[in-house]
Amino acid sequence: MNAELKRKHFVHFQHTKEKTSYEEIEERNLSEIVIPPSVLYFHFYDQIVGFCVENDKKFPINSDILDQSPRHYYGGKIYNHWQIERDRSDLSILLFNMRHGGHKEVILCENGDWHLLNDEDIFIKKK
Repeated sequence: MNAELKRKHFVHFQHTKEKTSYEEIEERNLSEIVIPPSVLYFHFYDQIVGFCVENDKKFPINSDILDQSPRHYYGGKIYNHWQIERDRSDLSILLFNMRHGGHKEVILCENGDWHLLNDEDIFIKKK
């Protein structure tokens, strides 16, 4: 059996809860990424891809996701627990999830979705 494998870099864009897209990139360079206008967040990852040949048949090979970066949120507004409690007391489920999940902040995305922020998540202000 012969195999031809290569590690490749990708960026995964999350547009909505259901809609995602990804593209292969040369390197993980934030300044080189063109962010589509509808993106809520994105992250980088690597994957081993290629093919193997056995009995003159080619079989594709794709590894699991490797070295996934934190989420990069693009646009929106960040709120801490106190701000939500003071200004948006109607969001009791969000407050509960923040308290019990240990999340200090949330982001209100431009499409109106709330996301719990992890400490490693990155916020990029829209220009």
